[in-house]
Amino acid sequence: MQRRTKLTLAGLGVTALTAALLPAGPAAAAETTPAGPTVVVHGLNNPRQISVTDVGGLLVAEAGRGGTQCVSSPGGETTNETCIGYTGSVSWVPFPWAQQDGTPIRVLTGLLSGANPKGASATGSQAVAGNLLDIQVAVVDEPHIAVPDSIDKTTYGTLLQSRLLGKPRIVADIAAYEYARDPDGQLPESNPYALLELPGRMLIADAAANDVLQWRDGRLSTFAVLPNIQDGLCAGKPNDNGTTGCDPVPTGLTVDRGGAIYVSALGNFSPNSGRVFKLDGRTGQVLQTWGDLTGVTGVAIDRHGNLYASQLFAGKVTKIGRDGTRTDLSVPFPAGLAISGDTLYVAAYSTAPETGLGLPGVDSSGQVWRFRI
Repeated sequence: MQRRTKLTLAGLGVTALTAALLPAGPAAAAETTPAGPTVVVHGLNNPRQISVTDVGGLLVAEAGRGGTQCVSSPGGETTNETCIGYTGSVSWVPFPWAQQDGTPIRVLTGLLSGANPKGASATGSQAVAGNLLDIQVAVVDEPHIAVPDSIDKTTYGTLLQSRLLGKPRIVADIAAYEYARDPDGQLPESNPYALLELPGRMLIADAAANDVLQWRDGRLSTFAVLPNIQDGLCAGKPNDNGTTGCDPVPTGLTVDRGGAIYVSALGNFSPNSGRVFKLDGRTGQVLQTWGDLTGVTGVAIDRHGNLYASQLFAGKVTKIGRDGTRTDLSVPFPAGLAISGDTLYVAAYSTAPETGLGLPGVDSSGQVWRFRI
């Protein structure tokens, strides 16, 4: 099984990778990107999806920093512990176009989170949509470890809704749908990673399930099952239940002015296995695919039709013009993307807690950056 190793980032040497592969911070990125970046907010806990609300503010899903109840991996390696708690949250940024170097305003807290002992590489509340008075947030499924009995497992793998900043309630069980239906035909596994609110419905990218679900009128259905990656180092690679190729692993969602849906796909950790898929907004059929990307964790499209894709371990956001021309923006561990007008917002240091990754002289806490595009 490939998916769990791709979706759990703990133990990958995040600090070392950051120091060796990625720019040290905004000043380094600015050398090649004169229109930015500006740090909008810092001190976030593993920021993932960013959503622009109808009044122009941002909702930021924070996967948290884990907790105090630590469990070793199934093999018993104490160096690969997952620490579980209720540190997941959603932050609100009211004036992201003007704010600079702000601190988090957390409007939902107490959500499930699991991370390494230093609070990095968390999984938890990774997806968010809606507006300040009607927030939807998706939570990762229960991890493949012995979760302590003291942890309330009720919200694992679910879609939650909070109205008027009240206590979140479960409105859909995403993991239960995966285990009952298993649309991709592989071994069932769930990791809701991105939400896209559309008129009358919500789309949910389930990274571990390799599909996009639709939530409409209180019911879940399958909108699209993404194809396995079948070229490069993924060609002929054995996979679950007799399939081949690398799992696509959908991680981000956006929509263009014509109603087409764009899905970012992490792929395998191998080079160039990441993808962006363009889907028919009604049928979910794949209309177009962009490749030559690695570890794609977010997607956005501007009003001119230019596509943007976060490449997590490459440390960059790649702009793909309508003519196919590509340019890069340097961003350390980028994840969620969102565009409002001529401004691109990016979750930076997306695998870092509020205390950062321990890089000397650098604020490597979870952040949101903005660029003029």
